[in-house]
Parts: sequence; structure tokens; C-alpha cells
Amino acid sequence: MQNLPNLLITLAVGALGGAVFSKLKIPGGALIGAMVAVVLFRSFQATGEVMPSWLKFSVQVMLGVMVGYMFKPQMVGHLSQLILPVIISSLALVVTGVLVTAIFHKLGIMDTPTAYMATSPGAMTAMVGLASDTKANLPVVLAFHFFRLFTVMATAPLLLKFLKWSLGR
Repeated sequence: MQNLPNLLITLAVGALGGAVFSKLKIPGGALIGAMVAVVLFRSFQATGEVMPSWLKFSVQVMLGVMVGYMFKPQMVGHLSQLILPVIISSLALVVTGVLVTAIFHKLGIMDTPTAYMATSPGAMTAMVGLASDTKANLPVVLAFHFFRLFTVMATAPLLLKFLKWSLGR
């Protein structure tokens, strides 16, 4: 526990960043703000220390609990009505991830686990956690998902307006 003071400072920096982004009403502000603040904080440190495994495990369990807690029995009825679009959409995203992974690997851009975890759809927190378990390059996976999330959030309002206008709804 020799790095406990630095870990506590890092947690405080993350909490502050999350609070600021949430206060600014940025979608996903707590997550993105914490991440941005910690990335900035860590970029000024010369340490190569990694997150303690107990903390990584605890965060993954809490995320799993949070997602599971959102489940409502009514969701099963909604899903049964949308099963075909859900399957088609999921398969299209997985196939796209596999194709992009193959391209990146063949071009020598990155190794297979990193390419697949970086290009696969999913919540950034879940994908980064999974990437850690698959020995993928975490900074690369995180950068891909952060940029994807930022791009979607930045373009969604404009694209939704365009889609409503062009599709007439």
C-alpha cells in the first residue's frame, strides 16, 4: 500500500473531474470528466504504477451491479417485440468489428486483441475492463472508445435532426 496516497489523490482528481463535467451537463459527464481529469493528472506523473487489482475488480463488480440494477421485467416484453432488429444490429456491429480487426491486423496497425477490443461496440467501461482481461493494449482501446464516445456525443444532436428531417419523423 505504498502508493495509497497517490491512489487517493487520483481518486479525488477523478471525482472532481466527474463532478465538473456533470455540473456542465455533459452527457456521460461523470465518466468522461473523471477520465479526462485523471488522464491529465497522470500525464504529469513520471510513475508507471498500475491500478491495484482489488480496485479494478471492485469497479468492474460495481459496474456490473449498476447495469443489472437497471433491469426491469418490462424490458423482456419490449425486447421480444424488437428481437429481430436487435439481432440484426448486434450482428452487423460484431461483423464490422471483426472486419476492421482483420484489416488492422493485416496492415500491422495493431495486434488482434487490441484491434478487436478497440473496434468492438460497447460501453467504454465494459470494453476497457474486458480489454484488460484479454491482454489488449489498454491505452489504445481506451483512446478508441473515448474518441468514439466523444464523436457520437458531439454529432448525435445534429445527426438526429438531419435524420428526422430526411426521414420525415
